[in-house]
Amino acid sequence: MNEVSIEIQLANRKYPLKIQETDNETVAKAVALVNAKLKEFEEKYHIRDIQDLFAMSALQLAVQYNGSSGPHTLFPEHLADRLSQLNSLLEESLKEV
Repeated sequence: MNEVSIEIQLANRKYPLKIQETDNETVAKAVALVNAKLKEFEEKYHIRDIQDLFAMSALQLAVQYNGSSGPHTLFPEHLADRLSQLNSLLEESLKEV
């Protein structure tokens, strides 16, 4: 796979990342989701401390992630499919032991 360097922006702060080229769209969606949550909490609760905003956003996103059924929506589809295939292979291998 081809690794690329990108720069993302969270809460008006830039961060360099190295990601797989195929994950570019997934990372962009995640960045948009985090920034939307930060803005939502800032407007809803009038919070200005960015650390508090990140903490609240991280907690809400983690709850949503852990509460979803089926493959997690934060995983790219191909990764969820591959994990399912690997799980099936492991189950078959364990039956043979």
